[in-house]
Amino acid sequence: MKRVILLILALCLLGVGYMYVRRADAIGQWDIQNLSAEVEPLQQEKERLEKQRTALNEEYTTLLRDPSTIQFLFRQLNEEIFTDVYPLMRDHGIVGVLGVSTQQYPGRRGCLSKSQFSRLQMDGWGTCLVFDLDYRYNFAYWFTYMSQQFTRDGYTMPKAIFFPDNSYDPEIMDETLIAAGIETVVVNAEDGHSATISKVDALWFTGAMPWNYTGISNDIQLLTLTDGANLVFTVSIKDMWDAYEPESFAALLDSWNEYLVRESILDSSVVSNGSALINGAADSQTPQQLLKVCTFEDAREAHRLAAESRDSLVREHERQQAELDAQIEELEGKINAVYNDWNHQ
Repeated sequence: MKRVILLILALCLLGVGYMYVRRADAIGQWDIQNLSAEVEPLQQEKERLEKQRTALNEEYTTLLRDPSTIQFLFRQLNEEIFTDVYPLMRDHGIVGVLGVSTQQYPGRRGCLSKSQFSRLQMDGWGTCLVFDLDYRYNFAYWFTYMSQQFTRDGYTMPKAIFFPDNSYDPEIMDETLIAAGIETVVVNAEDGHSATISKVDALWFTGAMPWNYTGISNDIQLLTLTDGANLVFTVSIKDMWDAYEPESFAALLDSWNEYLVRESILDSSVVSNGSALINGAADSQTPQQLLKVCTFEDAREAHRLAAESRDSLVREHERQQAELDAQIEELEGKINAVYNDWNHQ
């Protein structure tokens, strides 16, 4: 009998224990549900702000991009530019720059006709003075003569000038250039990747290399990832140094298709939605490859505007980032406080 009574008592104790565990579990589940109901909205808001902060940083990186620019400077005005080169470049959506000197002048024998010269300008091509080395010691006379020629024929005076073979002398030439409205000075570059970035002042300086030099592919890759850089590629028709070769030139242009910016570099969409301007999406984890072929005037203005807006962009980004950081930190504090209260109940 005692054993039966003990067994009954044991079963009663087990039943009471079971009921206690069930009740405690129910209370625990209810507490956890209340905890989740209190924490979940805070956690969701924190995650939303963290995503917003990530998007802000990605947008900021894109907005700060100042795509590198290049120019094709044709230092000889042979008619092949219009008949052979122009159609190819037009098909690729890019323009060139026509180099004009005393010997290479529209309308002269073997050069572009005046109508061809004007047609290229109407299609967005730029112009650039090319200093004749024969006038190395009489620059003022040469510049005056070229100004008179342009005025006589009703052409707009170029705002860029190319000095081949280290013929540029700032002490003698700068005052004349600035007074005449020249904005860009092009000199020979030692290679295609050093000194490609220069400040846009009264005179903006950039370097020139032949379009077919060894190593151009690697240098172009560097340019696509560099902000604010510029490089000039000289092209001639008959000079073996940088002579135009149809197949090689076409292959070079084709190799740029994946990162070539085709819209105006002054368009705000270039920096705000760069991936829409090139063929293929950019990996958000790596810098977007961007390159623009344009005139000197467009390149200079784009780099000037980018430099001017950089400071204000930095300040605005820092303000927005600090605001998001503060909101996220406040939410983290609220979440931690809820957990601390729950643990001490």
